[in-house]
Amino acid sequence: ITQTLTLTLASLSQLSFNPASVSGGTNSTATLTLDGQATGPFIVNLTSSDPSFTFLDPTTLAPITSITFSQGDTAQQFIVKTPFKLANTQAQITATRPAQGNYPNQSITGTLFVSSQNLATFTIDPIEVPGGGTSTGTVIINAAAPDGGVVVNLSSSNAAAAQVPTVNADGT
Repeated sequence: ITQTLTLTLASLSQLSFNPASVSGGTNSTATLTLDGQATGPFIVNLTSSDPSFTFLDPTTLAPITSITFSQGDTAQQFIVKTPFKLANTQAQITATRPAQGNYPNQSITGTLFVSSQNLATFTIDPIEVPGGGTSTGTVIINAAAPDGGVVVNLSSSNAAAAQVPTVNADGT
């Protein structure tokens, strides 16, 4: 009696993001899932349709351009670091396994949505002051500021009467 055993190598099955939509300047955790267990090690290269997006190792937070699946793995995670954006956008993140060993070349793509950070409110208190007096302005953006803050440029229609500084917002 002869029997034939056919082994099917694990394929890249799904690329998902948590959260799937983020504010610019924040991170999303990506999970690359296989349709079975890896039977040996292989490397998967990571790219983005927007080169300002970067990838980080979830343990060390070091920049990476690829992830490695080891024997028995069914999924790997990495962090997608998004840049501050002036408009809502999306990026196509692609995971590509080049042909290696018995594994054929394969790619899978996922979409990460990034919302812009916009001015939500601007208030001045008090709104009227005598000459030489001061007033406090408050700027609120629609999401947490990214690392390094957000530059908010303020101006006055009468610079002789009201001088305004440039503010670096490092919070919300």
